[in-house]
Amino acid sequence: MYVHYLKLLGFLNMEKALEAASLKALQTPGVDTFTVHAILGKHAEKTQKLTLARSYYEQAYTVATRKSSMEYIEESLERLEAKQQRAAAYRYSLL
Repeated sequence: MYVHYLKLLGFLNMEKALEAASLKALQTPGVDTFTVHAILGKHAEKTQKLTLARSYYEQAYTVATRKSSMEYIEESLERLEAKQQRAAAYRYSLL
């Protein structure tokens, strides 16, 4: 149930509510912590908070138990790295 609610909050860009609900979800027994961290990472990436997104994705990677989950996080981290390199190149070209 938390997963669907968290996805909705992320979609609606309700950042404070997403953080509060995520904390509550992570304290609830039986909630898939991988999915919660992945949702938080995706939202942080969407809002251009790339350092925070990397942190959430790394937390998700540590609790991943399926190969497909680990591959998803690896792809997300590669995408973040590409975005950070592109942003750095853009900053240098402006000077």
